[in-house]
Amino acid sequence: MTACCATCTAARGQNGDAVALLKPVANSPHGGKTAMQAKALLQKIGGEASSSEASP
Repeated sequence: MTACCATCTAARGQNGDAVALLKPVANSPHGGKTAMQAKALLQKIGGEASSSEASP
């Protein structure tokens, strides 16, 4: 739900608000698909996604 709201917020040009919504999701210790999507959107809008997970 949060990722969806952040996507809509970014689409309206409110990137700062979208970043605030996405960072906790992207940095979730549980990871998963939603965290990866949040990281990708953060990178796209310039919110500097954390690279805490090692990429193979």
